[in-house]
Amino acid sequence: MNPILVQMISYTAILIFAVFIIGFMQRGFFLAWLSVRTSFGNKVLVREFSTKKRMFKAAKIIDGQVEYKEKEGNKKYSVPADDSLYWSFGVLCIDINVDKGCIIKPDYSSVKTGYDPIKWDNLLKRALYRPAIMDNKEKVMFLLLIICIIATVASIYLNSTQQEIIIANQEAIKQQIGTIGKGMITAATKA
Repeated sequence: MNPILVQMISYTAILIFAVFIIGFMQRGFFLAWLSVRTSFGNKVLVREFSTKKRMFKAAKIIDGQVEYKEKEGNKKYSVPADDSLYWSFGVLCIDINVDKGCIIKPDYSSVKTGYDPIKWDNLLKRALYRPAIMDNKEKVMFLLLIICIIATVASIYLNSTQQEIIIANQEAIKQQIGTIGKGMITAATKA
């Protein structure tokens, strides 16, 4: 291979490796900041505070709620006003205390959002995975049972009406045979 091409590939690999090492060492700040910076104002930078860690996430504000992805699922916090958003690092930022479930204003006073993300996430999961009142197989079996009962009743009704028709036909045939027989006897006696 061309030595210039090898040198370009090696410099590119070193640059990419350095970017990911910096992102790892800064606990996701660089990649989240880069995502927010390149979104042209569609996203905000979330600084998560908890007793164990501090993380940075890229989030969207949808209908007055900050929504971002976590390993457990999506997290949502309602933003009470614009005074909880501030500019830092050239992007719009918001601080969230995960343990208390509240948004921290720039003057470090917390605002309770009235939304407990862990509680609501658990409720949503329970509603999503609740046991069905009836399984699909049970519904199909129930419908088949109803169809069989209707078919049985219909066949009994049709069979009884057919028997009545047959009995009526037999009576009519007997009457005709009786009149034909009487007619033959009277014809035989006259002859």
